Amino acid sequence: MPTPRVLMSKIRQALQLLADASLSTRQVAAALGISKTTVSEIAMYARDAGVGWPQAATLSDEELQARLYPPPRPRSSTRREPDYASLHQELKRPGVTLQLLWEEYSAGAGEAAYRYSAFCEKYRAWAKGLKRSMRQIHPG
Repeated sequence: MPTPRVLMSKIRQALQLLADASLSTRQVAAALGISKTTVSEIAMYARDAGVGWPQAATLSDEELQARLYPPPRPRSSTRREPDYASLHQELKRPGVTLQLLWEEYSAGAGEAAYRYSAFCEKYRAWAKGLKRSMRQIHPG
């Protein structure tokens, strides 16, 4: 497996060839021994990051890596979690469905409510974690 320094060298070479030599992605891929999809991805990441060849030449490997491939940002959940335990109890009553419970939850949570499919998936995942038991009365 290539070292990170070799990979960064290929990225720099690809950016330079795309900018200076005006070669196609296929030609750059053939010159560097990498796939044209990889060359396209390098060009896309550079374009999205606003990094052209002259700027890439001045950046260190770590800076270029951070610019082109920033770490993913965790999504902050703005959704309101339903009370799964009370949902579970309500479902035991006759005529109560997940659809009905979701409608009540959605009306109360407004924009912070999960969509119906996510609501059902989350409830089922929660319910799967419950310990199953059945009480049996033995005649003595």
